[in-house]
Amino acid sequence: MTKQFIQLMLICLCVYSIPSNAQTPLPYYTGFDNTIEKAGWTEFRKGDNGAYKWTFDTNSSVSSPTRLKHDYPVGGSVVTDDWFVSPPFSFIYGGKIDSVYSSFTGFGMPASDDTIAIYVLRGNPDPALASSKTLILDYKTAYINDNTWRDTFSIPIPASPSTTFIAFRYKTINNWLDVNFDNLRVKSNAASSVDPLTFNVSDDQLYPNPCSDGILNFTKGINSAKHPVDIRFYSIFGQEICHVQPDGNSFHLNLNNGIYLYSMYLNETAIHHGQLEIKH
Repeated sequence: MTKQFIQLMLICLCVYSIPSNAQTPLPYYTGFDNTIEKAGWTEFRKGDNGAYKWTFDTNSSVSSPTRLKHDYPVGGSVVTDDWFVSPPFSFIYGGKIDSVYSSFTGFGMPASDDTIAIYVLRGNPDPALASSKTLILDYKTAYINDNTWRDTFSIPIPASPSTTFIAFRYKTINNWLDVNFDNLRVKSNAASSVDPLTFNVSDDQLYPNPCSDGILNFTKGINSAKHPVDIRFYSIFGQEICHVQPDGNSFHLNLNNGIYLYSMYLNETAIHHGQLEIKH
């Protein structure tokens, strides 16, 4: 295995694991089918820590080979309250879940104190630390335990200036609720205040790449003087190293040799992600 191949794999993995102040690019899709599609998802267990939790299962998924699954807590006597939380997103102008597939089995139906739902969390992926939790899809009224995949679409995600996470929640004590999710598609709303400024990704470029002398040229959209772009640089492990707001066509970046990730922001909205090689 070559050094270049290892570097490429690290980049692919880390683009989806940048800290919460560098949101995941939208539109976003996961079928939970490979390392990239599973990256950034985290389980938070707020009740029983037993064997029954969120898992990836290879039986009868919408897209091969896996689906997200939670089995019911056999013989449960305390509350199971498991959250499966996405990588971070920016929905400063709002957005929506374009599509998400669900399939339910088991002999139970959700009771009043059960929860099978999708939330958005703000500020922190841990539900206990999030600044707010908003229920956006409650499956209680649409729970059909016939082992059939159904698509739910156009689920609004409220606008928020805070980093936002999408969370699947499973909560019960001993109800036979086996739930499955697959093929999640998410997108942000078009920002009407941004689109007319022609801040197209193709207009915002860093070059040369690789960079050998620390001097980077920056090609910006036509209204960049009025709406400056903030460029944040990260190590391949996701730690933020520095950020700049170029006020001209070039700037100096004092970094050691290596491969770095970067994100471009306009008014705290991530508009572009990329990678840069420094090679003195």
